[in-house]
Amino acid sequence: MSLGKVSVLIISSFFLGTVAHSAAVQFPAQIKNHDCPTLVDIVTHLNDAGIIVRSEAMIEVIRKVTRVAPINADVLLTGDTGTGKEVIAGPIHFMSPRASQEIVVLDSGVVKGDLFRSEVFGHVKGAFSGAVHSTKGYVEKANGSTLFIDEVENLKLEDQAALLRFLETRVYNQVGSPIALESNVRVIFATNVDLRILVEQGLFRADLYQRIAKIKVNIPALHLRQEEVIPLAETFLTQYALRHNRKFKYFSQAAMEYLQRKNWNGNIRELTGVIERSVLFSDSQSEVFELKDIDKDDAVIIDTQEKDLLRTLIISKLKEAWILASKEIPTGTEEEILEKTYEIGAVKLGRLSATDLEALAKYIKIQISEIKPKLP
Repeated sequence: MSLGKVSVLIISSFFLGTVAHSAAVQFPAQIKNHDCPTLVDIVTHLNDAGIIVRSEAMIEVIRKVTRVAPINADVLLTGDTGTGKEVIAGPIHFMSPRASQEIVVLDSGVVKGDLFRSEVFGHVKGAFSGAVHSTKGYVEKANGSTLFIDEVENLKLEDQAALLRFLETRVYNQVGSPIALESNVRVIFATNVDLRILVEQGLFRADLYQRIAKIKVNIPALHLRQEEVIPLAETFLTQYALRHNRKFKYFSQAAMEYLQRKNWNGNIRELTGVIERSVLFSDSQSEVFELKDIDKDDAVIIDTQEKDLLRTLIISKLKEAWILASKEIPTGTEEEILEKTYEIGAVKLGRLSATDLEALAKYIKIQISEIKPKLP
């Protein structure tokens, strides 16, 4: 079997919400123990496990994963929101010597206020108001395994310093305790922004970036994997037709052409959201999913998770453009950020599309016509 014949497709288990995280992908012993499996072996097994790759861009990602997985080094996964960074963390873990234990997942974006160090390193009873008992941190829970930290760009500078110290020594203190503890944990980080920009603006420590970016794997956006759009959509169609008791089995030619032309700014998450909405709201009893069945109103948000994704995606793009254009930290409400982005001409940097701005304006109920005149 040659690499050119590999037909891999989909990261469905994560994006369809049937699995909470990538640890659900199980690898056979010869791959777990990294006894010289070939790239084709690994890609074939990923296909069988529900993580599928067809494009050259994703084959290259898996190629890098096979090189990175067996070594005991931290990894930085980069890529736009919705590309599947958490899913790719799974094979890195399960093809490593740590595969006998489950990967531990921490989304730093949901850690509130000053609780990051408490969440990561744990705390002892009485360490702060509300600490009524001692609690293990993520580095202790992941001892001997892999810790996946998503949205690392959200860390405060003081938390970045604490994390850097741990990465350099694997020694830490629980909050409120003078006792030094050790953890044999491998850390996989993920981000959907260019950390180098944050470093330039003093928002992310240069030494931490250099430490975590020694080994970096970028997950390409869906528009760079056009050959995967239809196979992904077909898999989602089958899954959601079964879930919502519909008869759909395949797309019409017109529907496929529409899906192929669409610019999937939200990547695989956006694609799966459109397919599920369309299947759910269609009244068709046919096995053929027609163009008319596709929900084409991108402003219709019916799911809280997708709503949060839209906000996160567009606000992050606005903030990044703002930093590049004004060299200052973006603050304020979503409306203020949108208006300021226009005022300082950040849209001219080419990192924002009219679609992004229109979607955000609709989402926060701002008439885009009221803002466009401010564009320089």
